[in-house]
Amino acid sequence: MTVRNDRDLRAEPIATPFTATNVNPASLDLTLAPEYIDRGWSTWHSLMPKRLALALSHRRERIIPAEGMLLWPGTPIIASTAERITMPDHAGGMLLLKSTTARLGTNHLLAGWFDPGFDGDGTLELYAVYPTWLTRHMRIVQMVVFNLSGIPDRTYAQTGRYQGQIGPTEAR
Repeated sequence: MTVRNDRDLRAEPIATPFTATNVNPASLDLTLAPEYIDRGWSTWHSLMPKRLALALSHRRERIIPAEGMLLWPGTPIIASTAERITMPDHAGGMLLLKSTTARLGTNHLLAGWFDPGFDGDGTLELYAVYPTWLTRHMRIVQMVVFNLSGIPDRTYAQTGRYQGQIGPTEAR
């Protein structure tokens, strides 16, 4: 496998919309979509009496306000990239947290591998180490794209459970 450089990332974009200024020497910055699922709420939700949980269940999905929001420690969220990822059959991609994001106090649980043939929004499992300000469309992760030695027998288009996912997606 080889890692794609900036010329390769611009020649065959894997993100829509594609923003040329988000291309780094060996990675592509991806941004935070406004929708998220409050996993901290879900944890408390599961401990509530069923009647109350049903009445409050609509509160799980949220939108980051235009001015941003504070992510508190111990309150994980499932978010997604604002970009749709379309991985060609001859490449795979890995999400890594941007160092700036980490320095601000946010962490990613690193479940971000994109198999050849994947098409959909990237899922982000975020939590704060200490209170952290998140804003819509902030550059939050970077994708490293690897060229494979050949096209696999079966791509994610044939094998994937999350093919075509839109927005933050919980485990299936």
